[in-house]
Amino acid sequence: MLAGYIDESYTGEKEPVTFGLNCVYTTYSDWFWIQAAWRKVLEEKNEYLLAVGRKPIRRYHSQEISNFEGDFEDWTGDERTKLTKDLIAHALTGHFVQSIGFTANLKEVADVWPRVKFEGVKRFGYHAMLRLIMLKLEGMIPEQFGRGACVILINERCDYDAVMQGAFEHYLGARPEAKWIFGSIESKGWEECVPLQLADFLAYEVMKETNRDRPGQKQRQRRKSLCSLLELDNVGASSYEIPKEEILKWKLAVEEKDRKRGKQHLNDRFMDQS
Repeated sequence: MLAGYIDESYTGEKEPVTFGLNCVYTTYSDWFWIQAAWRKVLEEKNEYLLAVGRKPIRRYHSQEISNFEGDFEDWTGDERTKLTKDLIAHALTGHFVQSIGFTANLKEVADVWPRVKFEGVKRFGYHAMLRLIMLKLEGMIPEQFGRGACVILINERCDYDAVMQGAFEHYLGARPEAKWIFGSIESKGWEECVPLQLADFLAYEVMKETNRDRPGQKQRQRRKSLCSLLELDNVGASSYEIPKEEILKWKLAVEEKDRKRGKQHLNDRFMDQS
């Protein structure tokens, strides 16, 4: 049995330039040891913080620690680097962990597909990217763990839980032969599920890695935190950006299906309100 933990990350604009959805997965046995080591690193850090009269942290949260916000507002760059390296070294070393993710420019999607803009670009991101992740997992899991391996998906609780459930059911409805791989999908909060902190870390790193090479963005080197992760031989991470050309193909395919179903008025309505 495997467990895959899913989280999203996106840039802060009203219409995100980069949106990413990522899944990190391994066996239940590996998750047990990863979770225990992750907790221990955070507990030891909190013991130190309390001893010197500082506020303890509730969790490792990538956006907050990267921007020195929330629990990390009084931290230094050196402290941030050390905590990240300690978590990677102590929690992940020796464990087979895999990550798969997708990103897209949702502003670009909204510009070329009025229906998506009308219904909500984040909704599109969650629905489309979960199905793409499942498609990748359908091929990767039997190769990595053997035929018969089954994965339970857990996403961090958010406003799009129902969208994720719908995407999961849509995928299995279209590909019933994949039902033996995917047990279920459920949502949990980070408070009750430590592995979601690693999912948050990887989703944030993937989003940053994609965004740093976009035209018009300030050119930056790969983040040191991601470099530290990729140095581990037992950790694999893959990410794919959905190009504009692929989005346009999807748009044409959806509109063609609508025409065959007699629902052309739906596309006309979205065009009128764009």
